[in-house]
Amino acid sequence: HTYFAWRSASQLGWQVGDFTTARNINLPINRPSARSPLPTGSTALNELYLLGQDRDASEHWQFAMRGRLSKNAKETLTDGVMRIGVNDNIKGIAQAESLNWLDVTPAEQAEIDTLKKQPIFWQTVYPFPYWDRVSSWAGQRNLSPILVMGLIRQESRFEAEILSRSGAVGLMQIMPDTGRWIASKKGRSNYSLKDPENNIEFGTWYFDYTHREFNDNSMLAIASYNAGPGAIGRWVKSRGIGDPDEFVEGIPYDETRGYVYRVFGNYWNYQLLYSPQIRQRIAQLESETITASSRTKGANK
Repeated sequence: HTYFAWRSASQLGWQVGDFTTARNINLPINRPSARSPLPTGSTALNELYLLGQDRDASEHWQFAMRGRLSKNAKETLTDGVMRIGVNDNIKGIAQAESLNWLDVTPAEQAEIDTLKKQPIFWQTVYPFPYWDRVSSWAGQRNLSPILVMGLIRQESRFEAEILSRSGAVGLMQIMPDTGRWIASKKGRSNYSLKDPENNIEFGTWYFDYTHREFNDNSMLAIASYNAGPGAIGRWVKSRGIGDPDEFVEGIPYDETRGYVYRVFGNYWNYQLLYSPQIRQRIAQLESETITASSRTKGANK
């Protein structure tokens, strides 16, 4: 589920994009058409959730959990699912991801390992808020929608009105000065960076701009989205790109290096979880691994 798995898949020739083609990769994505039952909760809660009554389900859940100071693994994941349902995305993703580092007993860890094999866990960690808007604006900019989703997940965890400590606004974390510059380029005077439609429109415009600045190299475009085109331009001028993997490892800003890893990691996970083509390749690889293991065991008997 990491950046390095994506790089491996790319080196193996899978159609997952590389540093220079990722913006154009647009694999079919199958979003879940039906919901899986919740890990825990009452029959009424599950019925509300499965019917898509997310607001009512969330209220039912919050009432059931009132006064509780701690949650077990199933309750933690269920809480994450409930929060995603009402667009409390940053806390919902955090709740699900917290299963990765809870300090638990071996028995509880076994339960967590079982939960993490369930689709509902990964669908909570990598959800699809604002997908229609993202796919529409990404398509207009000739950008991979899931690459944009990966960037938004890293920037804001899909929180439309979030403000960073530096003043960046909204889903794609656009600085007000950058927003004004984009508006001037687009001939716009009436916009709000807290509005998801405007923010995604402006953010994809800027992401396309960073791609164009670096000849459609998505690695440099992503790095410059974080550090600024000027900084990336200076690094390229002073060092050249050379081996792109070595370039990433040598990015002098820890934040930007980690940002590149995480955005591409997100991009990979959306493919890994929701692309039928990639899931088929993974299933084939797992089958070949099991077959090879069985042959090895048989030869050792």
